[in-house]
Parts: sequence; structure tokens; C-alpha cells
Amino acid sequence: MLRRTDEGGGFLTVVVFLYVACTCAGVAEPVRAQGPASTPSIVLSRPLSVRSAGMNGAGAALVGNAGAVFSNPAGIATIRHIGLEGAYRAGPSEGSITSGALAWRLRQFDIGVGFARFKPGVDASSNALPGMGEHRELAGVGSLVYRFGIIAVAGSGKYVRRVVDDSPEGAFSSDAGLAIAVFDIMAI
Repeated sequence: MLRRTDEGGGFLTVVVFLYVACTCAGVAEPVRAQGPASTPSIVLSRPLSVRSAGMNGAGAALVGNAGAVFSNPAGIATIRHIGLEGAYRAGPSEGSITSGALAWRLRQFDIGVGFARFKPGVDASSNALPGMGEHRELAGVGSLVYRFGIIAVAGSGKYVRRVVDDSPEGAFSSDAGLAIAVFDIMAI
């Protein structure tokens, strides 16, 4: 009788991969948008998930929908097959934010992608941050989750590109997450 001797080797490989990917992303040289004089991204400072927006921005512990990819990389672990979400929020002077997310399960892995776009409103001067003129922003996020039992380990990367007074800026960041999904409806 043959026995499998590699108990959990795949899990260890995924954990090491996520650690190295997140560490290497943190060692990268800062781009102009990450400098000390930079201002926070508008598109990433607003709740991008419909559920998170309904809860006034609380989103770190939300799981089970595609929009969780924006705030918690392990939040898409409880998706059973596929999840799709889109949102559009506009105001007459503050501009509009459009976002969308897609998550799907492939055996023990969950893969998620999302985008968000900020477009200035009618009154462009209201979109000016302190010391900045009119600007536009576009953000993208990707997430990979490895799930075993009720535990999910995840990593994600986010890229934000914005144009301020016809001057482009860009920045990349990464996140790591861990979720313990209880009955696929909540996480610890």
C-alpha cells in the first residue's frame, strides 16, 4: 500500500510564495506618488464594495462577495462558484466613482480582480485636493486565495494610476490576509 508522505507541503509552498511576493513588493523603490508630499488616493479612500458602502465603509470583515477583494484579500474565500459586483456612485460636484469586481473559485483557489475609476464632477475645482488641481484616478486589484478547510490564506496587489494637472503618477502596494470562515457566512 502506498502512502502519501507530503502532508501539507502544498500549503507551505503557497504561504512561502505569498510571503516572498508581499516582501518583494515592499522592497521596490517608491514611485513619485508614494513620496512624502503625496496625497491619499480618492478612489481607494472610498468604500468600493456595495456592501461596504451600505455599512459606511466597514469592509475588512466582510466575506462572500466579489467586492471584498478591495478591502480584504481573503474575503473572497467563501465564494462557492463565481461572484460579480458593480457599482456607480455620482454627485453633481464631487465627481463619480465606478467600480467592479469578479471572483471565482477553482478547486482550492479563489481568484479575484477588481477595478475602480474616479472621474471629476461638473465643478472641477471641487475635485482639487490641497495643493493639487483637477485629477483622475484608476485603480486595479488582483487577489489569489488558497483555502484549506475553514482557513484561507491570501495575497493581493493594488495599482493606482492618477493624472494630476496632466502629470501622471502611479503606485503599487500589496496585502496579505488570513480568514477563518465559519459556515461560509462570517469570518474571524
